[in-house]
Amino acid sequence: MAHFESSARVPVPSDLPQELIHVTFENRMSSHFRLRSVGFVLNGTLVAHSAVEEGLEERYNEESQTWELTTVSGENVLDAYVSYRSFSSCVYCYIRSFCFGVRARYRVTVEPGRSVGIDIAAHEQGGPTTPIEERPVLRFTERR
Repeated sequence: MAHFESSARVPVPSDLPQELIHVTFENRMSSHFRLRSVGFVLNGTLVAHSAVEEGLEERYNEESQTWELTTVSGENVLDAYVSYRSFSSCVYCYIRSFCFGVRARYRVTVEPGRSVGIDIAAHEQGGPTTPIEERPVLRFTERR
């Protein structure tokens, strides 16, 4: 992508031990969707955001990216925000102007002294009769 932050720090009081959450985002959307931006909010604080430069969407459509997020042990809430622009050639060229935002929330418990991995995959749900705006979804998979 044009600019990804490789790591992000949530303000953690110095007297609390810091734990890591390794987040990997993989874009599995079809060529009808061009990735525009990815953002993560951890416990209410924006910790990572990236945006693809205009015109470079196709180049970054199949890349995966990884972030290391610092947090405290216990229950944490990770919100993921992903935006797409639709893409179509031929008869349906009007569809290029559609933009879609996908939001999802995942609760994760981080144990003291142990890091957690979370894989986030963007994929399409439904079939040919599913409206295009309902197709993008995010799936979370936790790794310990």
